Amino acid sequence: MPDTTPASHTRQQLLLAALRLFAENGIHAVSLRSINQAAGARNSGAVHYHFENKTGLLLALVDYLMDRLAEFRGNSLRQLAERTEPASVRECLDVFYRPNWLLHFDPEVGRMSTKFFLLHQMTPVAEVQQRLTERASPNWHLLEQLLLRALPHKDPQLLRIHIGMSWVGVLNGLAALDLLAVTPFGDMRSGSLEQMLPAFQQYLAAGVSC
Repeated sequence: MPDTTPASHTRQQLLLAALRLFAENGIHAVSLRSINQAAGARNSGAVHYHFENKTGLLLALVDYLMDRLAEFRGNSLRQLAERTEPASVRECLDVFYRPNWLLHFDPEVGRMSTKFFLLHQMTPVAEVQQRLTERASPNWHLLEQLLLRALPHKDPQLLRIHIGMSWVGVLNGLAALDLLAVTPFGDMRSGSLEQMLPAFQQYLAAGVSC
């Protein structure tokens, strides 16, 4: 059951306000004071009280977003690993990246989450990068194992490069979905996530499989 105490509510509002401001202005351009104000915190030291400093806030935000991704993924990746027959490349990528799509279209954090991950890649904070690596590493290695089963003749180092490029493609693809509104073919945005996602997964699978 979620914590609904006033302190928990304030902490949640600070996280969401920080996420929005970071996504709009960049990580280093946002002050703790502006986060307090955007969250409507009555105490001007609310960020310090809940997170100590900006790095603590960033780490808490990473944990919050990674927890949401874990909720969306559930045990689906592990279930693929437990199957007798190797899962297809497309199945593996669908299970691995679908949570990012669901998070991107989540009504609470939505596109801000994708922008936050992209911004961090461009202006990384060492402590935050370490936390992201710690949280993401088990699933990345499991995906690698699954794909090696699906592609037994593929060079492992090349596979790692392709996995990394697929991650970059997912983040940039989600961030730039609106660009599909104006193309030489017209508006190519699909009507729903379930229509757009298979096409994108097919594109990723082709790249990883080559």
